Amino acid sequence: MTEASSSAPLQALLDLADRLDADGVGGVPEAWASVKLGLLAIGLPVVAGTLGVTAARATRAIRERIERWPGELAALEVGAAGVAARPASGRLVITSDLHRAPPGGADVPAAQGTVAIYEAMLEHYAADHWVLVENGDVEDFWISGGSAYGVAYEWAKARAGRRWSSADVYREHLARTIANYPGIYGRIEEGFHRDGRYVRLFGNHDDVLEDPAVAAGLHDAHPDLEVHEHLVLRDGAAGAERTVAVVTHGHQVDSWNAADLAALGRFGTWFGSTVADAPFSESHPGMPPPEATRAMLSGRQPNVLTRVSPVLGANRDLYSLDEVWLADAFRAAYPSGDDPWLILGHTHLPVHAARLPGTDDRWDRYINGGCGVHHQMVTAIEWDGTVVGADPVVQLVAWFDAAAVPDTPDDALVTSHAGRRIARRVLAPSEDGSVLVPV
Repeated sequence: MTEASSSAPLQALLDLADRLDADGVGGVPEAWASVKLGLLAIGLPVVAGTLGVTAARATRAIRERIERWPGELAALEVGAAGVAARPASGRLVITSDLHRAPPGGADVPAAQGTVAIYEAMLEHYAADHWVLVENGDVEDFWISGGSAYGVAYEWAKARAGRRWSSADVYREHLARTIANYPGIYGRIEEGFHRDGRYVRLFGNHDDVLEDPAVAAGLHDAHPDLEVHEHLVLRDGAAGAERTVAVVTHGHQVDSWNAADLAALGRFGTWFGSTVADAPFSESHPGMPPPEATRAMLSGRQPNVLTRVSPVLGANRDLYSLDEVWLADAFRAAYPSGDDPWLILGHTHLPVHAARLPGTDDRWDRYINGGCGVHHQMVTAIEWDGTVVGADPVVQLVAWFDAAAVPDTPDDALVTSHAGRRIARRVLAPSEDGSVLVPV
């Protein structure tokens, strides 16, 4: 138990969970998942109907929001609350969807084998003085279960505001997460934040960091760090700057995960956590399998914008951000093709200058960095604006354990870390833009 929690009842609950975990008492998350699934089955018709109606209303609202979003991003004021700025002439590595969590079954980066890979990435970019941008869903405050603590955390969230404060619950969860990844937080602090080269944005899974009382918990790892919603990359002389790119998570225009519509997304995460803990289940929703990594690194990853149902706001693969609607909105806002780059995460699906489904048309100034929880792989975006008089070089990169990908070429190997051979490949759009190709 850390000092972040000041509530005696909360401390008693979490202390009990810690004793169960320390004593190796198994079956707590499995039993609780069975109870939840049983109750869900009883109320399934009502739950399904409520979800359908809520999703339909949210989808109508988000389509209108998407139409306004290009103008809202263009009007962002540097220095306003939630808006950070950097020169477009710098070098930035942009990661997202890292989903760090306390120890246990909900620790997705550990399960996917990406912790050492990310540490190796951080060392590489820090040595070359890049700016690090972590673009949302860095710590995961939505996921639960996986241990007795994870069950207690779910209960604590449900009781927040009645028996203890929500800030206490989330500060405790954050402190445990930071303690679970000393190598990552230490490298960020020493290699980036101390030198003013770290930008932190929030997404939907770490949306509680909008609360300054919760965000202050990050100061234990990164003193005085501010958390923003948007990062604007600008160039030009003082007083005549122009926006070259906007970096933001992307949940803001997702009908299941936008701030005022997030009950749907929170339910989806709750259900996924429950399925992952169920005694009959061997799957973990949201964790890409090894085959997905092999497909991406062998040139079989589709590079196509995601569509969702125009009625329910999600597709059969449970993706809920419609990138085609976004493309249409940006084209309407910038008919001359002078739109700024839009750099997102959130979807976990990396794309770059991707095709619109069923067409040869492409959105050249859109890139999505994917996520940090592929199997044995982290995808990211490199933005290099250091060449004077030239457009920035913007590319997707994949960092991965060479042992997970047969026939990794020698020129892709970057370093050895924690006994593993870590490699990096650029993922470029194919000539027709339909797939991503390692180069």
